[in-house]
Amino acid sequence: MRQLRGMTLLEVVLALFILALVLGPFLRGLVGQAQVGEDTEKLQMGLKILQSVKEEVCSVRFRDFWAYSDKNKPNEAGEYVLDDMFWPHSKEEVMNYQKKYRDFEASGTFKYVKRQGRPAEDHSVVFFRVFVTWFQPNAGKQVRSTSMIVVEPKS
Repeated sequence: MRQLRGMTLLEVVLALFILALVLGPFLRGLVGQAQVGEDTEKLQMGLKILQSVKEEVCSVRFRDFWAYSDKNKPNEAGEYVLDDMFWPHSKEEVMNYQKKYRDFEASGTFKYVKRQGRPAEDHSVVFFRVFVTWFQPNAGKQVRSTSMIVVEPKS
């Protein structure tokens, strides 16, 4: 009669343990690469939003800023909230990114800069600051910003 040979429970457990030791670091590396990829994608999205807002704000007519500041009050630092009416296309981009990653926010401020030798009521120079924030699992809350000065063109 033939003797039937099978695997014992101990052999199966030992084989699975060795497999886990070999595959563990490999799988950890794959997960790490996926997280770095997501972090990089979010950073690129944030920088794209900043650039887009900057371009849109630079194309706004000065009389729109004047009209906005006539209707709204500045904060203690003399800054006005950069309403999304100044950057509608970029706001739409933020909303599209919100569909994939629900943690993007964009905001900004502007204020008038006094020019030397000009009256205080002169509003021909505007300083903008724009912020984009998001959350990264490995690094927490991320903030990127840009600023610029726009001078009213004379015709």
